[in-house]
Amino acid sequence: MPAVKTIGKITIGNIDISNPEVTLVSPDNDAWINYVDVTFSYIPNDTSLQNCSLWGNWSDIGWHLNETNTSPISEQTNYFGPKIIPEGYHIWTVECYDSLGNSGSGPIYNLNI
Repeated sequence: MPAVKTIGKITIGNIDISNPEVTLVSPDNDAWINYVDVTFSYIPNDTSLQNCSLWGNWSDIGWHLNETNTSPISEQTNYFGPKIIPEGYHIWTVECYDSLGNSGSGPIYNLNI
């Protein structure tokens, strides 16, 4: 049974205070890739996902948001790309938000192209 508390005229129940969880799938951490078209995949987990964004440092402006998926599917593999990534050493992650503003991100992965 969900926790419900009534305070005056305000009823509070089923408040989601947990952050979305993000598992990075591909490319693997410390991957060495010999092609520049890279597809990034991840698995988000949250009951009320709102969006997920790919972050990386493969442009002239450094670490930045690259793309946002406004309809991610929880507990399933989601994708960004393929992206043209220049040769070199890069880092990437995915950050997700739910409809209540809670956020969570995967670890930062290294990528060598």
